[in-house]
Amino acid sequence: MTAVATATKFLVLSEENSGQEARVQNLGLVTVALEENPSTGYHWEYMQINPSEEGQVRLLNDTFLPGNRIPGAPGARVFLLQAVSPGHTEMRFCLYPPSGAEPVKQLSFPTDIIIP
Repeated sequence: MTAVATATKFLVLSEENSGQEARVQNLGLVTVALEENPSTGYHWEYMQINPSEEGQVRLLNDTFLPGNRIPGAPGARVFLLQAVSPGHTEMRFCLYPPSGAEPVKQLSFPTDIIIP
């Protein structure tokens, strides 16, 4: 497993980075963009695995950006998160079907939050 980047103040991740160790500075921002098509009913949700006093990440925004103006066209679900305490955590994103049952896909981003 290799690091996505050295500890940075702003980190951009996508599905290709899933499973790779990410490093971000404390109070830094993380953007995760995942392909989504809301017209199918499938949707991405964020969850932090094993949150503790250390390694906290706060969700600031969750929005869909359409790929174009054609109704039903895919776009990207964009999550904006902030690292709010140093330590290690895991950010997980789950793709849920319209029924809301078990996720059909899970992406994981192990993350070290570093004091600069």
